[in-house]
Amino acid sequence: MARPADPWDADLPRPTGDRHASMQALEDAIALRGLLFGALPGVNTAVFRVYRDCAGTGPELIIEGAVAREHSPAQSIRSLAMRAKLCGLRFGLEDGILEALRPEECAMSF
Repeated sequence: MARPADPWDADLPRPTGDRHASMQALEDAIALRGLLFGALPGVNTAVFRVYRDCAGTGPELIIEGAVAREHSPAQSIRSLAMRAKLCGLRFGLEDGILEALRPEECAMSF
């Protein structure tokens, strides 16, 4: 589960807070990838699925993908979304906000 929006963003307009939460979810997914491969040297690939909690409708899938140890994008890549994509993560962004993935977008081949 993606962590909820930061309490510091509570007074921001909703789209701004949603953009901040979306960028944080991408940063967290990239960081988790690094932690996973650092802590488990025998693991070379992993499947990620990140959900966000939506009041009333339940969890929705916002990030998914198969990450591989050898796909480590350079930190010099400024775009957070591009670094996440180069890691093997799939997601949709609309105005900087992560969209829920549709089931047909989630069929991964291994």
